[in-house]
Amino acid sequence: MSKMYVMSKLHKITPNHLSNLFNTDGKKLNGAPFTIKSMKTGKDYTFKISQVPFKEKSFIHIKVEKGYLNFGYIGYFKDGNIVRRHKVTNQLETISTPAATAVAWLLRQLRDMKYELLSNSVEIYHLGKCLKCGKTLTDSDSIEYGLGPVCRN
Repeated sequence: MSKMYVMSKLHKITPNHLSNLFNTDGKKLNGAPFTIKSMKTGKDYTFKISQVPFKEKSFIHIKVEKGYLNFGYIGYFKDGNIVRRHKVTNQLETISTPAATAVAWLLRQLRDMKYELLSNSVEIYHLGKCLKCGKTLTDSDSIEYGLGPVCRN
């Protein structure tokens, strides 16, 4: 993992466990950090994703790890890309850094339910925190899924 944490603290999950990660029912969510690692290149990135409802819509905001558990905002998921407003022109700009490209690809595959492609392309790890609400996971099923029982339902 990026800075690959201590391997004993990481828990691997399958991509289909993330299928309901972004179903918030209009609630604001702050997910826990997770890492995706490319099976092809070995490159990995650690992200925190939150979802914020705004005017009948919900926005998925992405932060990427810039140092050990130090996250910086890169943008939000819109139309299959990571975008943010340009500070001067106020126009939306697509963010095309390697991390933004990787997480946009992951979110597109989750949105389109391409779990087999994900399973064959990336490994996903979490740190024993619920990927949806960020609470510490305490039972083995929750750790295996990366989501607590309330967030799974």
